[in-house]
Amino acid sequence: MSTEPSLSQQRNLGILLVLVAAVLWSSNGMFIKLLQVEPLPLTALRALFAALTLAPFVRRDQLRWDPAMLGALVSYPVLVLCFVSATKWTTAANAIALQSTSPAWMFVFSAIALRQLPLRLLTPILVILGGILVVLLEPATGISAKGNLVALVAGVSWATFAFSYARIRTPGPGVISLCNLVTFAALLLLQPVEVLSTVAPAGGIRLVDWLMLIYLGVVQQGVAFMFFTAAMRRLSPTQVMVLVLLEPLLNPVWVYFVVGEAPSVYGLSGGGLILLGILIDIFIRRDPREAMRDAIPRVLPED
Repeated sequence: MSTEPSLSQQRNLGILLVLVAAVLWSSNGMFIKLLQVEPLPLTALRALFAALTLAPFVRRDQLRWDPAMLGALVSYPVLVLCFVSATKWTTAANAIALQSTSPAWMFVFSAIALRQLPLRLLTPILVILGGILVVLLEPATGISAKGNLVALVAGVSWATFAFSYARIRTPGPGVISLCNLVTFAALLLLQPVEVLSTVAPAGGIRLVDWLMLIYLGVVQQGVAFMFFTAAMRRLSPTQVMVLVLLEPLLNPVWVYFVVGEAPSVYGLSGGGLILLGILIDIFIRRDPREAMRDAIPRVLPED
């Protein structure tokens, strides 16, 4: 009698794993809002903890410096720093919605790489771009406009990272460890005084901030990505794409209940259009043969 898990059991386990990963990723905005640490050292320290958590998964063949790996290593630090900064400067709803515009930019990259314009994807892209416009039309308060623009850069960086990651010969948690290590090293070299003064005894960082930083690096990034990788081996890419939409939906919810920050009408409307565009895109790509023709994965780990 076989003790191997059935396909149904594997599928159910995959659904559970990706949902847990999405919930962990969705806690990002809440903890970034709560942390009394500036965006740059926050990003650097979180990256260090994530790199150490995923370090056991680094393989020797992942240390080859080809253009795809270089693209991932350069775009990832920009992605995570922009997202953390945007979450600090604008609403969590705006930050996660604008970062989720990556399918629109992936459409552009795909069209350039494949030297063809897949017209069937124009509808979701136009809906996503409409959502971007609505969010950017929000009246500025303080540095919220700056935060919205930085979040949009995070969306472009996310698409760049996805485009590069898709072409790495041996993707996996080890690559994310290397990306986080490069992020920490780059930010340390960029602003050594700011990073080192934050961790110095006189820096004033609270114990609760250290605990939140460790959670963001070890659990919210490291453990969540391990769950996500395991889920990808059990589910179709399209199903994973639908399930991970839980992350941008929950992110502003946690922030609202814990921090008390409510999305604006512009944020809700624009974010809704962006999510609608992503769902239309998923529906168009529901045929696995269609998804294969684009040759670019649609779902990759969160910032």
